[in-house]
Amino acid sequence: MKKFYFGAFTLCTVLGVSAQEVVWQKDIQSSTQDFLSQVTTTIDQQYLISGSSIQGDKQKASGSKQNNGYDFHLVKLNQQGEEVWEKYFSGQNHDYLSATVTTQDGGFLLAGTSYSGKGLDKKEDSKGGSDIWLIRINEFGDELWQKNLGSSSDEEARAVIQTTDLGFFVAGNVQNSSKGYGSKDVLITRRHSSILVPS
Repeated sequence: MKKFYFGAFTLCTVLGVSAQEVVWQKDIQSSTQDFLSQVTTTIDQQYLISGSSIQGDKQKASGSKQNNGYDFHLVKLNQQGEEVWEKYFSGQNHDYLSATVTTQDGGFLLAGTSYSGKGLDKKEDSKGGSDIWLIRINEFGDELWQKNLGSSSDEEARAVIQTTDLGFFVAGNVQNSSKGYGSKDVLITRRHSSILVPS
């Protein structure tokens, strides 16, 4: 999957397909390595920029909980490209945010791959290897609940959507599964909304 550096990535909106007129341009600066995985339009017509980052000195100085590896990284921008809020979700090891979906109530579901056990923002123990880490947040970036999905094999998240019954459909991969047909298989799980309750 192709990824882009946050620090080197310029986000632009354009007006008109033929003219390609730049309305605004925003550089999301960083002193560390940052990867963009997705841009999501919000219900209020703003933008959620999501990816994975190693937090820099600025976040360390502000007392942000972090490790020395990658964390989930979110930046919400308004229609003018101005920052509304910025959030990190950290485990004790590497955690990579792969996919984000806007939920019907205006919040978001984050789906990523976690190599962390319980600690910092991670509230559940590792199932073994890498797991799928789901985090449900509201429109302000505050956590509503989280869920760790996995087994003794290595699972990784690739995509997530919200279903019509307000549950979620998560797709990814599982590697070296005892039930697998090869070294890496497709993993699909559908979670009913009643299963995913606040922690």
